[in-house]
Formats: sequence, structure tokens, C-alpha cells
Amino acid sequence: MRPCLSTCLALAVWIAHIPSAWAVSGGAAAREGEGGSAPAHPEPPRVLAVPPEIDLDAMPERFSEPSPWRKLPLAVEGHAALGGPLGLLGVAIDVSTSDELSTGIGFGVGESTHALQMAALLRVRLLLTRTFATGAEGSVGIGDYSDDIECHRPGCPPTYAWRPAFWSSLGLFLESRSDQGWTMRAGFGAGAIMNVADARCKRCGPADEPNMWVTTVPYAGVAIGRAFSW
Repeated sequence: MRPCLSTCLALAVWIAHIPSAWAVSGGAAAREGEGGSAPAHPEPPRVLAVPPEIDLDAMPERFSEPSPWRKLPLAVEGHAALGGPLGLLGVAIDVSTSDELSTGIGFGVGESTHALQMAALLRVRLLLTRTFATGAEGSVGIGDYSDDIECHRPGCPPTYAWRPAFWSSLGLFLESRSDQGWTMRAGFGAGAIMNVADARCKRCGPADEPNMWVTTVPYAGVAIGRAFSW
């Protein structure tokens, strides 16, 4: 009788503990379901966009083929201008170190004194197409100059001359160079005398000095030539 009683009591205690065990296990499962320690779903791998291949054959001609300034960098030019850095008529050698830059040197005959005039030139260009460009130019030069005011009556204004005059100039230009090497340029600008104090004056009074209208000379001109490779 006693062994049966002991067994019945143990069975009753075990049955009494079943609801609490279910509650504990259910709460743990609920906490895991709320995202506590449950592993998150992995994100799908990202696919990077691959840029299309560049078709060099389909690129514009100005990029796929060198310009004439690069293929034929050495040019021999004849110049004609009014007030230009090389005078009335001159010749020059122009060397393009790149599409955007060229340097040159030349000489000519001055317009006012018909004396020798020399200049070194620098040009910066912007290619609009393979064979056509625009840009800015500058130069420094030397040559005799006179404002050449002829007057044979009383009260004539003073006239000035420089022997020599040292010049600096700035201008703009349009330029074309063909694949066969023919080159043409048209430009305009202004030059200024740097050694103003060296002026020689006729019919000058004690207070007379050359003003900017005397020492600054506008110019316009053209150049035509042929370009070659090295």
C-alpha cells in the first residue's frame, strides 16, 4: 500500500509541473520569434552595372585622328598686316608643340619707317574641329617706329619716333590648317611701345609727352603658309 502511495504522489507532482514547463518553453520560442536571436534572411547579392565598351571606330573624327597641327607641326608663313608684329610684310616660322600651343619667330618690313622689324610669337588655340581653331596670340618685338605726322604749317602737333621701339602685343585669331598642310590665319589686336621714354620728338614743347593714342597701335592681318612634318 505504501509503495503505491509513493508512486501516486510522484506522478501527481510530475503532472503539476507540465503546464509551467510548457509556459517556459513557449515564452522562449516567442522571444526567438520576435527577432531576438533568430538569424535574419540574407540580402540577395547586388549586381553592379557594367559600362558598355567604347567603340573607337564610332568616335568623332576629331578624336579618332590627330589634327594637322599635330601631324604637320612646322609651318612656314607669309604675313601681311597693318600695324602687325612683323610690320607691313613679313615671313615667320611657326612650330606647334601641341594642338593647343605654338611658338614662332619672324621678321618683316615696318610700315611707318620701312625698317627691319622682328618678333617672337606665342599662340594658344582652341580646336573647334580637326582643321579649324580659334585662339589668342601675344608677341614681343623690336623695330623702328614713327607716328609719321607730316605737317608744314604753323601750329602743327608734335610727332614722335622711336629708333628702335620695343613692342608687346595681344590679339585674337581664327586659323585653319588642312591635312595637306595648307594653313591660313586671320587676326586682330593691338601693340604697345614699352620704351616710351626713349621717344624722339619734333615740334614738342616742354610739357609735351606721347600719350596712349601714340604708343598703342591697333593691327589686323593675315598669314598664309605651308606646314610640314619633322
